[in-house]
Parts: sequence; C-alpha cells; structure tokens
Amino acid sequence: MKTKKLLRFGATLVAAFALAQARLAAATVTVIWDDFEQRIHGFGGNIALGGENAVEDHDLYGELFGPDGLNVSMLRVPNWYDMRAGADYDTKARNVAITMRKFRDWQPNGKILMTAWTPPPYLKVNKRLDAVSETDWANRIRPHANSTAHDYHGHAWWWVNSLRFYRDFGGANSGTLPDYVSIQNEPDNNVSAWESCLFTNYEDPWHASYSRALKVTREVFSKAEFDD
Repeated sequence: MKTKKLLRFGATLVAAFALAQARLAAATVTVIWDDFEQRIHGFGGNIALGGENAVEDHDLYGELFGPDGLNVSMLRVPNWYDMRAGADYDTKARNVAITMRKFRDWQPNGKILMTAWTPPPYLKVNKRLDAVSETDWANRIRPHANSTAHDYHGHAWWWVNSLRFYRDFGGANSGTLPDYVSIQNEPDNNVSAWESCLFTNYEDPWHASYSRALKVTREVFSKAEFDD
C-alpha cells in the first residue's frame, strides 16, 4: 500500500513539474533597457561572524572588491568597537577598520553599511554579548544611572565613539566611515547562538524600545560631528 501511494505521489509530482515547465516555456519576457523603474546601487554581501578576520588574514581584498574579482560594491560590516571581551574582539574591530579602508581603495563609489550585533556588555543588563536563553529579558541595554529608564544616550554615544574609532584608525581621518548605520542586527531575535541584544516595539522597565534608541542615536549624532 505504501509503495502504491508513493508511486501515485511521484507521478503527481512529475506531472506538476511538467505542467510548470510547459507554462514557463510559453512565457515571454520583454526587457526594455531604456525604461528605468528602480536603481540598483550595487552588488554586495556581509562579512560578519568570522568573515571580518578571513578577509584580512587571507588578503582577499582584490578577489572581493577588484574588477577582476567579485567586484563587490556594497559591503555590510559589524561594529565590534570597545567590546571589552578579549583580544579576539579587538582584532575583529581592527580588521573591520582595515577592510573598510581597503574597500574604499578598490570601490571609491561603493557603499558601506555598519551594523551592531550587540553593544558592549558594560552597556547591557546581563553584562553579556548574547542571551542566556530566548527568555533572557536582561539581554538589553541597561537602565540609566539612578533611573529605571534605559540608557539610550550611553548606547548612542558608544555609536559616536565607534565611528570616531573607524574614521581615525591609523591616524586622524586615516580610516573611513560607513555610509549607513543600522543600530542593531535582528533587534527582536533574542539568541544565545551568537551576539545579540533585544529591542522591542514598546518601552517598559523590562524592555528597551528600538524606536526610542534610534531616535536618541539620531539626536546624539546631530550633536556630534555625524549630522549627515
């Protein structure tokens, strides 16, 4: 009985694929080269979670960014500045700074997006880079001193100091800045498998608000030298 059912299922599956192929073969696609509907700014990828070290360790800049390589013109990099979690994170921050500078050399018109996987543990309630579990509500930014409100300004100034570090890596204005900043990777993904920090769409004593953090970061950027 199981064999007959499997055969019938297989025959149905083959028939479905054949029908889809026949419809696809009959389709007509017209490309109008001079009619622009949406601009694609580039082709790129993400070098976080180990990639930031591999690019520098194996000198892959030409292969990734060069015209005879992948010619990557958009780059997403992590922000590991001032994690205070061991030499490995210091090395990652250094390699991100080097990679951004090399990217600018190869792709002067390219775009860089910088994202934080977590703020430093000293800015968080649980003092960790990640969550203990999916229900670890302490995996969020800490309250402000002598207050129950979350320390959005401390978080924002960490971002300002991060940008100063990458900009001045190797000497004043010797580094480079990202074109775009995303203050938190996967803000609602409270995980222990990799670095994370929880933000929600509301504020209470146990939950930090993503929209509030973003607003305060923008305000602090305008007070510092990163208004644009």
